[in-house]
Amino acid sequence: MPVLDFQRGPKPRNYLARREQSRLLMFVLMLGLVLVLMFEARKPKHYSWLFAGSQREADGPGADRRVDTRLFSPPEDEIPGVFLSPGPKVPSEAAPSRYFAGVDPSYLETIRDNKPLGRSEWDAWLHFFDVLQRSDEAALRSSATRDVGYVQLLEQSDEYRGELVTTKGVIRRAHPAKTPRNEYGLTDYYQLWLWPADHPEDPIVVWCLHLPDGFPIGMEMEEDAEVTGFYFKLWAYKSADSAGRRAPMLFARTVRWHRRSEVAQAPPADRTSLTLMILGAAAFAVLGTAYIYYRTRRSTPIRVERLPEGETLRDADTRPDVAATLQQLAEPEETPKQSPEPNEGAGP
Repeated sequence: MPVLDFQRGPKPRNYLARREQSRLLMFVLMLGLVLVLMFEARKPKHYSWLFAGSQREADGPGADRRVDTRLFSPPEDEIPGVFLSPGPKVPSEAAPSRYFAGVDPSYLETIRDNKPLGRSEWDAWLHFFDVLQRSDEAALRSSATRDVGYVQLLEQSDEYRGELVTTKGVIRRAHPAKTPRNEYGLTDYYQLWLWPADHPEDPIVVWCLHLPDGFPIGMEMEEDAEVTGFYFKLWAYKSADSAGRRAPMLFARTVRWHRRSEVAQAPPADRTSLTLMILGAAAFAVLGTAYIYYRTRRSTPIRVERLPEGETLRDADTRPDVAATLQQLAEPEETPKQSPEPNEGAGP
């Protein structure tokens, strides 16, 4: 009878072996190469050499070059035989400026980064605030580059200088300031310190003409806001620890204040509610104690012999009578009387 041998046969592949892994890697690389070749084959620039000969023949000396030999017909209103000089050139429209209307780019040449505010920058300072004072906030927002962050202003200061940008974050400090005497009629403005949303470790200093109604003033706050203003420079200043720092500086007309919803506090409980709570807790305790008592008491009461009337437990003689007990033990037990047995053989 033939016997089947299941132990012999081809061994399964060991896909963890180095040889098998190298083979799989080679297949993957070949597949990637095929995909790259397929994408490159779709580009028509690789086949321009096939049509190079026909293009040269078209451009050669024998090519058919047609020249328009028709006479030029003058306009109907032109007088024949009269030379007309060309008219003055109409100036082409100027390319649209990258700056907001009213901004003079010549003031930007006096601004220097990584330095405190200098006297040479005062004219540019007043010029931007004058433009803000004469402009509408809606027009400023519509012309601004939105969502400009701290890193963009820090790394591309020259590119954003003088442009309107919009950034948002948390204002943690706001206080009023006085402007020196000037010809623009500027008197008051505010200095705000904004911690931007994209870089909350370092602030942006904002000089603002107006604040929304109800906006807090102080050195400690936390108010969400969005600011649209002209980027001026990287301002160098000293922090509270006397360390040299720098911050992007913006000039704004106002800020968009996002008020945080105040958490409604629950009114304090009155004395009536407190009294009811105490009474309820006491009633619960009494009911619980009564329930435990009735569940754990004995079902049959213990009998206690009553003392004679007028006698107390102290007066009662509780000593055992030893002599009487011994005498009872010494007496023999009475044997029951046996009935007389009848005589054997006796008749009735």
